[in-house]
Amino acid sequence: AGEAPRLALPSESQWEAACRAGSGTPFHFGDGLDASWANFNGSYTWVGGRQGPYRQRPLPIGAFGLVNRLGLTDLHGQLWEWCGDQWHPDPCGAGWPADGRARDGVDPALEALDTAQKDFKLLRGGSWFDEPHSCRSAYRYGSLPGSRLDNVGFRVCCLPPGSLLGS
Repeated sequence: AGEAPRLALPSESQWEAACRAGSGTPFHFGDGLDASWANFNGSYTWVGGRQGPYRQRPLPIGAFGLVNRLGLTDLHGQLWEWCGDQWHPDPCGAGWPADGRARDGVDPALEALDTAQKDFKLLRGGSWFDEPHSCRSAYRYGSLPGSRLDNVGFRVCCLPPGSLLGS
């Protein structure tokens, strides 16, 4: 019956493409963010959005009823989501795989500085704890993979049989 699909953390480029779902705006639904559209620290605002509650915890999946063109929800705020990539400060620099695979290996500049960031993995999406600017489609963050944070989670993607994207 053939090889079964594999599950993996998305690469940073896969995550952003899924989040944007064809949109060129900071959020899949437009330029602004309002506390009635996503779970973030509503004490702060972004581009004309209104202040709202600071809920101080994740909410049930789909609580806001906003789904992007790919049928995905809760990509802005809620929980930071792990990506398969090693942290590199420059998301467009040399060494990024052109085929969408996660970038693996320590960034040489971080290694030279011997900073803890050399061991970070990439996070995307923002969380209930954060200000709205960190919930933008393009915002990047990193943390040590062993961190146990209550505002971090993950979303897996299904790789087709024989795919090199998860390797």
